[in-house]
Amino acid sequence: MKKAMLSVSDSLKKLKIDAKLILQVHDELVVESQEKDTEKVTKILMTLCQRQRSFQFH
Repeated sequence: MKKAMLSVSDSLKKLKIDAKLILQVHDELVVESQEKDTEKVTKILMTLCQRQRSFQFH
């Protein structure tokens, strides 16, 4: 999970997306973003977290 968190944070910064990783609970990551960036952030989360291991997205 730590690797996924770092990957997500790094990717958001590199892509200059206005989003913040605000919470991690067990196997969940909570990200706050602008509504216009929701789709981009979702794709980043799914791609990076699936590389680390299986996660569920809601």
